[in-house]
Amino acid sequence: MNKTIRVLALSCLAWCATSVSAHAASITIASSSTSSFDIYWSLVVGGTELAAVGNFDITVTDSYVDFGVTLTNNTLASANENVHAIGLNADPEGTRLSMLDSGYYFKSLGLDQKFAGYKTIDICAWASQNCAGGAQGANLPGAGALVSSDSFAFRLFGDFTDGITLSNFVVKFQGDLGSYEFGGSTDRPTSTPEPASAILLLTGAAAALLGTERRRCR
Repeated sequence: MNKTIRVLALSCLAWCATSVSAHAASITIASSSTSSFDIYWSLVVGGTELAAVGNFDITVTDSYVDFGVTLTNNTLASANENVHAIGLNADPEGTRLSMLDSGYYFKSLGLDQKFAGYKTIDICAWASQNCAGGAQGANLPGAGALVSSDSFAFRLFGDFTDGITLSNFVVKFQGDLGSYEFGGSTDRPTSTPEPASAILLLTGAAAALLGTERRRCR
C-alpha cells in the first residue's frame, strides 16, 4: 500500500511540474522578418477560470522592433477579474520604448518593471497607475462586458541585428478574487485543476486506498 501511495504522490508531482512548465513560451525572430503568434493565459481560481489571449504581430529590423498587440479578457465579466498588465522579457533588452498607437485601456509602457513573482520584466504595458497595480475600474473587463478587447502598438529601440528572443509572457489580473500574476503559453489551454485541487485529489485517492487495504485485512 505504501508503495502505491508513493507512486501516486510522484505522479501528482509530475502532473504539477508539467502544469507549470506548460506556461513557458519563448519565441525567436530574426532581423528583417515578421512573426504573428498568440499567447494564452489560463488559471483556475476557486472554480473560476481567469483566461486571456494576446495576439502579437512582430516586425524586427536592425534598430527597432514593432509590436502590435490585441489583448482579450475571456474571463466571465461576472467574476469581476480585469486584466491590468501584460509583460515579457526581451533578449537583447532594448534601450527605449515608444507607444505608436495607444489602446482604450492600455496606454502606458515601461522598461525593467517590477512584476510580482517575476522580479523584473523587460517590457510592461499596463492599463492604470503602473505595472505593479492600479484602479480596478480602469482595467480591461471580461467577456460579457461592453468592451473586453483592447489593441495597442509600440516600438522597442535597440540593436537587433541578430534578431530578438521574447520570453516570460506574463499577465496580471485584479478583481474580487484577488490579484494574480502568471505566465502564458503558445498552446491553447485546457482547463486543469489548481495545485490545491491536485492535493485534494491525491488525499482522496490515498484515503480510498487505505479503505481498500483495511477491508482486505478483515
